[in-house]
Parts: sequence; C-alpha cells; structure tokens
Amino acid sequence: SRTMNVTWRQGAAFAGLYLLLLVVLIRPQMNFNMYVKSFFLRADYSAVMMLTYRFDLKMAVLAGPLSAATVYALTQWNAESENPNGRKMIITAVVCTYVLVLAVNFLANVLVLQQALVRFDQCPRQAWHMYCQIGGSFFKTIIADVQSLVTRCRVKRPRLSYRLR
Repeated sequence: SRTMNVTWRQGAAFAGLYLLLLVVLIRPQMNFNMYVKSFFLRADYSAVMMLTYRFDLKMAVLAGPLSAATVYALTQWNAESENPNGRKMIITAVVCTYVLVLAVNFLANVLVLQQALVRFDQCPRQAWHMYCQIGGSFFKTIIADVQSLVTRCRVKRPRLSYRLR
C-alpha cells in the first residue's frame, strides 16, 4: 500500500493554484449611477460605475479538486511507471484543463467588462486593469475576513468606482 505524503511545497502549490482559480471564478458585478447637469439648453451627462464582484460557492467547491488534481499530477511527472509517455500525457491533460478553465473564465469576465465600457463609449482595454483590480479586491476581502474573525469587527467589502464620462 502506498502512502501519500503531502509536503509543504505541495500544500503551498495547492493554496496558490486554488486562490488563483478562485480569483478568476469571481464574477464582476456592476452598478451604474447616471448624473445629468442641465443648464439652459445644454445637458452634461456623466456616469459612475461601482464595481464589485459576486462569489459563487459552488464554483469554489469545484475549484478545490481541480487544483488538487493539478498539484498531484505535477508531482507525478518524474515518477517511475510502466508507461511513462501515457502517464505524461495524462498529466499534461490535467494541467491543460486547469489552464483552460483559468483562461476561459478570465477572458469571459474581461469581455463582460469590455461590453459595459463600450456602451459608455469608454476604451475597452481598461477592462483588463479593472478585472485585475477586482482580483486585488478579492484578496483584500479574504484578509479582511480573517481579520474580522480575529477582532470580531465587521469589515466592509471594498468597492471600486470609475467615472465613465
């Protein structure tokens, strides 16, 4: 019988891959406020986008096994086996699945942000930076949640705001 020893390196790799996957699984949530200033026959319009995220617990549960399988697969790369090419092909498939899930979710979320920006005549390239800021906000929220458990003080989720016009 084989025993499975988990090293600190594997635990850290799992935590890193899991958190990275969680960041791309959050969904942007946008609230728009429109402001109109009128003066005689002229009107000035502006919009403010409040950007937060929605976190899906089911996706977080599914991200765990995928991250664990990826770490396990990578640790088996140099292991002895009867069919090393078949084993490496399976490992490559597991890693490619992880990368594919990561990339597809990231691109889908950025495209949603780009569509919202285009509706307000904004540069769609800003969406890349905005989504990275959402990811940073997610990490800050995790740290704040841990802090609130220790201090028993309620912490607000960070909100990002952007003036669009």
